[in-house]
Amino acid sequence: MALPNVILFLTDDQGYGDLSCMGTTDFRTPHLDRLAAAGARFTDWYSNSPVCSPSRAALLTGRYPGNAGVRAILAGHRTATGLPPTAPTLATALRPLGYDTAMFGKWHLGHRIHHLPTRHGFDTYFGIPYSNDMDYKPRGEPPIPLMRNEIIVEQPCVQDTLTKRYTEDAVRFIERNSKHPFFLYLAHTMPHIPLHVSEAFRGKSKRGLYGDVIQEIDWSVGQILEALKRLKLDKKTLVVFTSD
Repeated sequence: MALPNVILFLTDDQGYGDLSCMGTTDFRTPHLDRLAAAGARFTDWYSNSPVCSPSRAALLTGRYPGNAGVRAILAGHRTATGLPPTAPTLATALRPLGYDTAMFGKWHLGHRIHHLPTRHGFDTYFGIPYSNDMDYKPRGEPPIPLMRNEIIVEQPCVQDTLTKRYTEDAVRFIERNSKHPFFLYLAHTMPHIPLHVSEAFRGKSKRGLYGDVIQEIDWSVGQILEALKRLKLDKKTLVVFTSD
């Protein structure tokens, strides 16, 4: 039996009811609604932590945050620590089975070289290493960096374009790996504040900038679902969407 592909979407600080299928009426999420209708909705599920780093550590390791070595929010200054190099992740578990692995988006499990996604089982990484508000100079935090693998490619990153660029990279990854199993972890920076959205979605919802941001995330999911269908991978791929 062929191994299934796995795609894990994680949004940052999205509200429980902030999808059309979960009750909102002032913006539209047709792609996520369709995903929910065709699959299972887990309406009594809780993140292991109400803050970014511990919740991500738990999600990726399957451990409680303390047991994963990440008990609090990791800062953006140079003395911050991160997920221990020995901590197992979904990526390190799947790679030995022949999976290609990629992470796009907000990591927030350590920004030093030995804490980056590429040191935790991901073949490919493109995104920001911590929260998009961690650029406060009095705390010693530099402008938000955008990284490709272990290299900073833009600083400060242009946050209005992040959702679009993550999505484009994710689609290219799927296209490159359509002939063998892959694990794709897409952790959107949004809707963590400060909110940013591309020009194509600005002013399009009835709930202002927040609604615009969620509609762009819905578009992102739609682009990836369309790529799966186009490549005849939709029946071979497990897709999970959640928020912290």
